[in-house]
Amino acid sequence: MDIVKFPSQYASAFKEAICQISAQPDEIVELDLFDHAGTAVIGRRRFYGASSYDVNLAYCAQSQLNVLPLNTVQCAFAVPNGRAVNVTVGVGSIRKTTILTGGQRTCLYYEKLSESPDVLDISTDEWDEIAVIAEGGSIRAEVTVEKPTQMTVELATKTDAQGLLVFALKMSDLVTKLKTAGKSSLEPGEHMTVRISDGDGYVLAEQVYHIVDPSNDNVRICWWNALGQIDYFTMRRVQESWFDLQKEKILFSDGYKMTECRRERNMRVVSDFICSEHVEWLSEIASAPRVWMLEKGAWVRVEVVDQSVKLSDTGPVQMDLTFRYNEPEFLQHE
Repeated sequence: MDIVKFPSQYASAFKEAICQISAQPDEIVELDLFDHAGTAVIGRRRFYGASSYDVNLAYCAQSQLNVLPLNTVQCAFAVPNGRAVNVTVGVGSIRKTTILTGGQRTCLYYEKLSESPDVLDISTDEWDEIAVIAEGGSIRAEVTVEKPTQMTVELATKTDAQGLLVFALKMSDLVTKLKTAGKSSLEPGEHMTVRISDGDGYVLAEQVYHIVDPSNDNVRICWWNALGQIDYFTMRRVQESWFDLQKEKILFSDGYKMTECRRERNMRVVSDFICSEHVEWLSEIASAPRVWMLEKGAWVRVEVVDQSVKLSDTGPVQMDLTFRYNEPEFLQHE
């Protein structure tokens, strides 16, 4: 027997990921599925009577994915546990491993793992992520600013860069590093370019940021993006908020009594005026498996209530989204 077909590295766990086994019709084929660490058997299949068997490994990976935003205190490279799953198959003496991700397609080396536009707004109190897949060796993140003169400053390095990595861009730490290098501040309206490159200087990913004013009215959100990573965006204000109440009552001889009361908080937020490129990217939010909102320094799970997103218009548009908090509040009752 032999494994004649196997999913490619960093293929999607939400598409077919076929492992094909060839065998003699009179052979009993026993296939073991191992966990992410490759040590514990989490599933077993037995086959008999055919010369070829197809097993979809996607379901094995889906149950082990746990895509979450990072939370760092400085600019750094990190391994985002839960965003890519090692799937190992054992058939007889043959053992093969691949990596499946939470994206909608196969992720490639030397690409930014986001469909975000070339230029993003960011304020000096926010943070962002840039995810890449490294092939080994060293990796480096640097920022280039243009004012008062062009300056490039190193933000982070990693010498043993292998596999899926995320560069966590912490703006407060970036500002500190720029001050140390001689740039006193980042002013609204300025642009900066963050590049991720390998040891040979080849650029894996690049993102331009436009500096904007921070505001207490801002609503920072993030979501599980189409490539299985985390994207961030700032909605500019809360349009309205309200509670939906659900009450359970039972009629007794002396009248109704409330046996349960819970409420769900909702919030409608709007963006600045944005172009069609931004709207296309942000439309991911409506179908994202997980969405979070930043509240008092912590990420809180929310659900997107909207069932559709308008993609086209005659000019710049404002995106309007309604979120419902993921956890209802249970209140007092009789």
